Amino acid sequence: YTDLFLLDIKHIDDDEHKKLTGHSNKKILAFAKYLSDNNKKMWIRHVLVPTITLDDEYLSKTKDFIDTLKTVEKIEVLPYHTMGKVKYDNLGLNYPLDGINAPTKDEVKHAKIILGVISGSISIVADGIDNLSDCASSIATLIGFKLASLPPDPEHPFGHERIEYLTGIII
Repeated sequence: YTDLFLLDIKHIDDDEHKKLTGHSNKKILAFAKYLSDNNKKMWIRHVLVPTITLDDEYLSKTKDFIDTLKTVEKIEVLPYHTMGKVKYDNLGLNYPLDGINAPTKDEVKHAKIILGVISGSISIVADGIDNLSDCASSIATLIGFKLASLPPDPEHPFGHERIEYLTGIII
């Protein structure tokens, strides 16, 4: 008995899916419909590949498809990584995604927010906003360190070290 299914949607567009994987996505999408029609819980996992799936139009189409499913419990954004390249190299095969880098943290945040907002997934939106707040905290910390390293001056004869405490309080 299987009570939860994990489905990876590598690309929502069938032609682009064929370019990416060598196979159609029709069976995957049909299986998702089957699961939904038979009240089977599922998580949708979307692989985020720069220049291929990192596109607002494709994210919107993915959202439109997910909206037709009634049993999706969670949507995960999976950033592409290059860890599989070593296997291809060891086998003497050409890596089909050679030259494509992993998405930046900002690109992942963007996709999470877009996919979360357009799919109505509060958890994805919250994760995206949390990532943005982490970024803001890091910037505030760096500014605090930079200001704290300033040399003493007539207005601050003992230096600026206390700035670190103030930025810590702000964070």
